[in-house]
Amino acid sequence: MTDHPEKLESPERREVLQKAGRFAAVTPPAVAFLLSTTLSSEAVAKSGGKPKKKKKKGRKGRRRRRYYN
Repeated sequence: MTDHPEKLESPERREVLQKAGRFAAVTPPAVAFLLSTTLSSEAVAKSGGKPKKKKKKGRKGRRRRRYYN
């Protein structure tokens, strides 16, 4: 395999190494690449969940009065 200096110094390669270098000490490379997503769509932003809507108290939510004799 021959080394191509222009490929070793490409900006894309440097960018990948810079991103992967942050996690290199504690995370396996495959996991680090899975965690570093570049997706910026609305679906990805909402995939972390959102707060639950409050349920409207209907008949079931009210406390019933109990009368004891």
